[in-house]
Amino acid sequence: MEFTSWILQTRMMEEANKMIVDSANRLGKAAGELRDLVYQGKKSPLVADKEELLHAEEVLEEASA
Repeated sequence: MEFTSWILQTRMMEEANKMIVDSANRLGKAAGELRDLVYQGKKSPLVADKEELLHAEEVLEEASA
């Protein structure tokens, strides 16, 4: 019974590690997309001085620190 429990725990840990890697990859992709969007927004006179854009830029700076 203990061996079966150990196998199940090992498999669960492997899956948890895969989920962590997947989440980190998706977070990195989302941050890159947001960074691109902020860059494009800064070039547009319609949104360059909007508070939301400035806040997004601050959050990105904090996240990359």
